[in-house]
Amino acid sequence: MEEQQAFDTWTQAIEEACQSVWDQLGSGKAAAEYGDLLETELQQRNLKVARNARLPLSFLHHQIEDQFEVGLLVENEILVEVPEDTQLKEYLAAQLETSLQLTGKRTGYLAVFEPDPGTLPRRLDNPQL
Repeated sequence: MEEQQAFDTWTQAIEEACQSVWDQLGSGKAAAEYGDLLETELQQRNLKVARNARLPLSFLHHQIEDQFEVGLLVENEILVEVPEDTQLKEYLAAQLETSLQLTGKRTGYLAVFEPDPGTLPRRLDNPQL
C-alpha cells in the first residue's frame, strides 16, 4: 500500500509540475526549454529525476542493456517525454506505450506544451502491467 501511495504522489507531482511549467511559459517555446523547466520543477518537489536516462529493454526474454533513452525518468519508475514535434501526438503516444512495454515501466507521460493546456500532460499506462 505504501508503494502505491508513493507512486500516486509522484504522478500527482508530475501533473502539477507540468501545469506549473505551462503557467510560467505558455506555448511556443522549444522542447528543451520545457524539459529544463520541468526537470527543475520536479526536483524542487523532491523527486529524483534523471535526464536522458538510458534503460535496458526486454525483448523475447532477453535484457538488452542501455538501448532506450528517455527524456526524463522520475523516481526510476515513470517515463516523461517532452516532444519537439507536437504535430505527431498520436504517433508519440503509441511510441511511449511501446516504450513502457519494452522497459517494463508502469506509467509514462507525454508532456505536449501546446495552446490547449487541457491536454497537459497525457498519462499512459503500460497495458501489460
